[in-house]
Amino acid sequence: MIRLSVVIPAYNEEATIIEVLTEVRKQKIEGVEVEIVVIDDCSVDETRALVESHPELHDHFVSLPKNLGKGGAVQVGLRNATG
Repeated sequence: MIRLSVVIPAYNEEATIIEVLTEVRKQKIEGVEVEIVVIDDCSVDETRALVESHPELHDHFVSLPKNLGKGGAVQVGLRNATG
């Protein structure tokens, strides 16, 4: 089986993160296992708490202690991806 990693960097996304993760989790591709990696880029809102309270919506979650920007968050996500 092929494994596809979807890296989702998030910064202050409390209004949309659950909807985004729900929609990504719904995706089904025959012969492909979808892995969802969420990187919280030091959000100052409730993004982290929301992601942590819905572990069924992601496979890996990393909460960064310092904001690295989108590029930095994506790099961390790629290092945590297995697909």
